Parts: sequence; C-alpha cells; structure tokens
Amino acid sequence: IDPTLTSRRLVRMVTMILVCAAFVLMSWHARRYQNVIRPIITLMLLGSIIFGLAFPALAIHQETSAELIGAWRGLANHKNGLGALACFGLILWFHAWVSGEVKTLRALAGGGIAITCLLLSRSSTSLSVALFVMLVLWVLLRSQQGFRPYIPYLIALLMTLVLIYALAILNLIPGMGTLLAPITALTGKDMTLTGRTEIWAIMAEHIRYHPLLGTGYGAYWTPAPTPGTDAYEFVLRMGGFYPGSAHNGYLEVLNDLGWAGLLCLLAYIVMHLWQSHQLLGIDRSQGALYLGLFFQQALTNLSETHWFSVLSVDFVIMTLATMV
Repeated sequence: IDPTLTSRRLVRMVTMILVCAAFVLMSWHARRYQNVIRPIITLMLLGSIIFGLAFPALAIHQETSAELIGAWRGLANHKNGLGALACFGLILWFHAWVSGEVKTLRALAGGGIAITCLLLSRSSTSLSVALFVMLVLWVLLRSQQGFRPYIPYLIALLMTLVLIYALAILNLIPGMGTLLAPITALTGKDMTLTGRTEIWAIMAEHIRYHPLLGTGYGAYWTPAPTPGTDAYEFVLRMGGFYPGSAHNGYLEVLNDLGWAGLLCLLAYIVMHLWQSHQLLGIDRSQGALYLGLFFQQALTNLSETHWFSVLSVDFVIMTLATMV
C-alpha cells in the first residue's frame, strides 16, 4: 500500500543484516557478542540516569496519562524503550555473573544500573520478562547434571505457555483470561494490556482484507496520521489516538506480510530454538544466553512490536544473536 515506505524500511533492514553478518565474520571469538553489546547498553543506561538528573523535563515523561506520569524515558524516546534496554542490560549482566564471566562486584554495578533504569521506566512488562529470563538462565546454567536431559522439554513447555498467552490476550480462546489471572496480576496489567485490545481488534479487521501476503513490509504505519491512509482508521475510531504500531509483534507481521510472513517468523523461531539447543551441547553458557534473549523477545512481542522492526534496537540485538 506504500511501496516507497516499504523500500526505505527494506534498505534499513538489509543494511542492518549486512552489518550483523560482518560483525560475526570478522575478528570473532566466542564471547565477543556480549563483550561488545553489554558495555554499549550499560553506557546508554548510565547516560539515561545522568540525563534524567540533569534535564528531568526532557528525560521524564511530562504527559498526564496515568501510565506515563513520572516515568523515565532517559535517552530513549519512550519509557518502554528505556525499559527494554534495561531488560537487556539486566539479562546480560546476570548471565555474565552466573556463567562466571565477570566478578560479583562488577556484575552488581552493571546490574544495579540496569535495575535502576528498569524501575525508573515503570515498565512492568520489561521487569517481569527480565525476572522470567533470569530464572531460565539460572535453570540452564546452574541446574544439576541429572536435570539436563529434561531441558528440551522445558523449552517446549515454555514456548507452549507463550503461545497460550498470545492466544489469550488476542482473545482467540474464550474464557482463557481466568487461567491467566496470576500472570496479569504479576505484570500489573489487565487482560487488555493497557487498552491494547481495541488496537488489536481494528488490526484484525484490516488483516481480513489481505490475509495471505499482507499489505507490504512496514507500509501500514505512516510516520504521521494521514487522512486517507489505512492506519487513519485508528484516529477515527479511537478519538484521535494514533498508536503507531500494533503493540504485538506477531500481529504486526501478520498485518504486513500475511500468513506467509507469519509462517516464516514461526520457522525462524523453531530454527533459533533448535540451533540454540544444539549450542548448549558445545558451549552451554552461550547457548543459554541466546535462548534467554529469544525468550525475552518472544514475551516482549506479546505487547510490543519488535520482530523485524528496523525502528527498534531490539531487532539489531536479536539479529546479532541470530547471526552468531
């Protein structure tokens, strides 16, 4: 529906993929991924804290909506962006400590910066996801030898739970909300995930007009709400509100690329899980890290749009992990 916008997004995507390919092919060693990514994210988080203390009017949301009052965005453009970076930072520092890559004091310093930003961002999703992934990393790296044959079943169980939760929040399984009440209580959100269900309902209507191949990669959401475009429907039906994304990575792929694209995403997920599981037998620490990062993305994309999104730093971090 917007070939020019799709072309620009594809140029970005190809550029990022080529850079990630070069990154893993040149000057490579087994720990290079986290040794490069972890300091950059930590520097960004530390900079966000300093920026917030020096220029609070710029680093802290000034909007009056309940979910944004007092929430920090730091050097990111939104509190959810800062929360996502802090989530990555906490996972990477916890992995470095539990795998013995760094000393406890250094891990506490880096992890402390990440936790501070995570709490200041008030992103309950990022906080709950970080805690979940840390638990997964602990089980993968510190479990007894006799438990390890059951790891594949654990991974399959976790993916099944993610799938059930995805179906529930998209309201595709009536009555599933009762079973998921403990999860929503933990994250501090209701089953609408802060009003996202109305967004998903409008998206689902649009998907029905182009179910097989979608309307083009990155073409649906124009940079600004423009009358006459497909996405302007949100402005008309949500009282002038323009979400800018589907707030669900799986639904975004389905809208842009249809069922063909969603099947490709599912194939990518299966392959990533399979290769990470193989890597566990060669380098347990690295295999656990890539599994942890995958689960972080699988869960985050239930309420945010990051799969294949060149506007999100999550795409760069995950593409690098995939190339490794």
